[in-house]
Amino acid sequence: MCGIGGYAGSGSMQVLEEMTRRLAHRGPDGKGVWAGEGVGLAHTRLSILDLSSAGSQPMVAPDGSCVLAFNGEIYNYQELRDELQQERETFRSRSDTEVLLMGYRRWGRSVLERLRGMFAFALYDMAHRKLFLVRDRLGIKPLYYAHLNPGIVFGSEIKALLAHPGIRREMNPTAAGAYFELGYVPGPHTIFEGIQALSPGCWLEYGEGRLAIQRYWIPDFSRNGLGGCEDELLDQLDQRLNDAVKSHLVADVPVGAFLSGGIDSSLVCAVAQRHMAKPLRTFTIGFDGGGDERRTARLVAAHIGSDHHEAVATADIVAELPRLVKHLEQPLFDNSVLPTHLVSQTARRHMKVVLSGDGGDEPFAGYEWTRRALSLPRAPGSPPAGTGPIGAACAAWCSGWLTT
Repeated sequence: MCGIGGYAGSGSMQVLEEMTRRLAHRGPDGKGVWAGEGVGLAHTRLSILDLSSAGSQPMVAPDGSCVLAFNGEIYNYQELRDELQQERETFRSRSDTEVLLMGYRRWGRSVLERLRGMFAFALYDMAHRKLFLVRDRLGIKPLYYAHLNPGIVFGSEIKALLAHPGIRREMNPTAAGAYFELGYVPGPHTIFEGIQALSPGCWLEYGEGRLAIQRYWIPDFSRNGLGGCEDELLDQLDQRLNDAVKSHLVADVPVGAFLSGGIDSSLVCAVAQRHMAKPLRTFTIGFDGGGDERRTARLVAAHIGSDHHEAVATADIVAELPRLVKHLEQPLFDNSVLPTHLVSQTARRHMKVVLSGDGGDEPFAGYEWTRRALSLPRAPGSPPAGTGPIGAACAAWCSGWLTT
């Protein structure tokens, strides 16, 4: 996790420095700023790949044609690097940041079609005098912006945008109403008037006073490419999950994982341990009085052979609220943020990178409501939930990992 920020139009070096200060918790290993005529980029670095200064940012291309501030990780960067080297590109570092920079210089916007990863980045194309903001396909990495008309301010967190004097600190009443109805503020809105989140799978271009946003990726929910019997689908699922988790283990620092004992985190930990020579470090949070997930997490940890760490939440919840509000930035009706915050603090004492299972409980029926949904009556003519080949493969794969 790194932090990025910047502006095009009006701004100053003082604004960039203040952005790095406000984003320092995202990147405690280093900071950098770059300023050109009417444009500036800021970056705070959490060193994961290529820990040397060669991976520092903002990173300028050797010919000075473009400059990049990048947050995230490109999991297929080694393959892209090999491809670029075959096209006679040379590299000064081993970082995925430089691969992205050189990839844009070689392929332009079409580099987005080649990226496999989670990212948010800002790239200034000096030849065309345009600022290019991009967010990954599923929106794993955050990116916010405000159109000042003329001008634009952006950052990984809203607090970075508030460092710019042109940003007003006013509540968005429409977003507030949505929060009370839904329990969160749906994107692209934010609780702040005039500040928006760049939507997942989209790029934003700003130049000559004009702003354009375009979607570069749309999820395909068709069944094209899926076929075969249950065993064949199970093999496909096993391969894809192993490929995904294995790619997330690529780092120049140790990698651990959160383990709640639920379906999603248990699967991630089990697959990760399969691809590690040493025991995976896993982390669980509990509460005084019990009623938490520690017992189940211990069973999973013992089964997969991880190096398991537990912590009991002793923090004063009321005293911790200001810190939570500062990091959340927007209202969120989800009490799981507190244990997530506390287990993150525990893991940070040991390492920089942890894996988590987010979203896996839905397809694998890890929640009580998803299991109940399997017994609901279906529309006439439709198969019962979970009885199709894909649902059966998910259930069989999950059962095989957690019981054998």
